[in-house]
Amino acid sequence: MDNGGYNDRVNGTTVGIHGSSFFAGVIVFDELVHYGRYWNFLPNKYIQNNKNYEAGQIFESWSFGSIQNYEGETKSAVKNGW
Repeated sequence: MDNGGYNDRVNGTTVGIHGSSFFAGVIVFDELVHYGRYWNFLPNKYIQNNKNYEAGQIFESWSFGSIQNYEGETKSAVKNGW
């Protein structure tokens, strides 16, 4: 991270500092969704289009247009004005 991002030498993934920080922010919000659902006695699973998802994935889809993964975070950061 000190050099401006993350470089996974095993899998060849390179994510810039914007993508790295965007991903960290998404993870925090994803976990807040779980926390809020837990304390309000809501289920963590959500069915959408006859598929089973966890609530954090639904939050990501609704907020960012797709389920976020680390490899695509630089593009997601730019797309969302990060």
